[in-house]
Amino acid sequence: MAKEEPRSLQVPPVIPVILIATFCIWLQQQDLIGTHPKRSVDSPDTAAAAPGRIYSMAFSPDGQVLATGGKSRSIDLRDATSGKLLRSLKAHTRTVNSVQFSPDGRWLASGGEVVRLWDWKSEKEPRVLEAGPERTRVLRFSSDGRRIGSRGDYLRTWDVETGKLIHDHPVTDIWDEEALSPNLRHAATHNTVAVNWGIRIWDMKTGKIARKLSCFGWSVNDLKFSPVEPLFAAVPLRHLMVWDLDSEAEPVEFKGHDNRIECLAFTPDGSRILTAGYDATIRIWDIKARKQVGQIATGLDFVMIMAVSPDGTRVAGANIDGRLRFWPLETGISRSR
Repeated sequence: MAKEEPRSLQVPPVIPVILIATFCIWLQQQDLIGTHPKRSVDSPDTAAAAPGRIYSMAFSPDGQVLATGGKSRSIDLRDATSGKLLRSLKAHTRTVNSVQFSPDGRWLASGGEVVRLWDWKSEKEPRVLEAGPERTRVLRFSSDGRRIGSRGDYLRTWDVETGKLIHDHPVTDIWDEEALSPNLRHAATHNTVAVNWGIRIWDMKTGKIARKLSCFGWSVNDLKFSPVEPLFAAVPLRHLMVWDLDSEAEPVEFKGHDNRIECLAFTPDGSRILTAGYDATIRIWDIKARKQVGQIATGLDFVMIMAVSPDGTRVAGANIDGRLRFWPLETGISRSR
């Protein structure tokens, strides 16, 4: 009997391409490759000690304190004028992905392996909102401060005073970018790998998809609901796109950055949007006028995250190493901490 020749496994040619593309996107998410501007070895920003990557930041309602959370697993409270470290809150055992102050300034919420509520002006231990462990990626208080929503492994809403779980929906899909609306009616998600899925708007009460927004197959690095609903914004690649969620109209598109945009922030009145990323600038866009109205030279190699003060006069931002800076929105002169 003739010996049968071993058969080789036939792999469809598209499979390696998909695998390589997926791996490259993962590397970019881990900040192992990308289009980062080259750093100067004698730059004071890179020479100074850094606390580690910051994943979330928020100003207190009175604008006096900036809270940050990230890889250090602690929440740092800083003077929002001088940048001086006032206090560090420690309880999380994993990365702190989100920090948010309640509208009245009483509570500071933090999300990581669980959601914790801090009476941050006291020395009390934080409350844990019990619902089982999860990876919480984003938190938001409702506008009246009575509820808090979270998005991670679950889509959840709690009563702040009682800690009672109001809504609890498991999440079966994996998402890289997420946001919650001010009234906690909706959540928005985007998957960086499955870009053709676009952006999905979820109903917080039912846990079901309420609407899908097309990003033309582009990867989105950040997305936010406006404090003045129904506006919603996202930053695919070098573009800023703004939707009116009460309309079926196409999004308004803003262009101007020379490299990829990493983050965005609305001003408190919802009239303007700030964008920043890998071209070492913060761009300021007027939504109604549909044009760029300002630009800040950041002095950082790139900006990964930022927040605008409640009075709209200052912006805080940080690069991937956790180097934190503050800029007056009028002049763009920064203070490094």
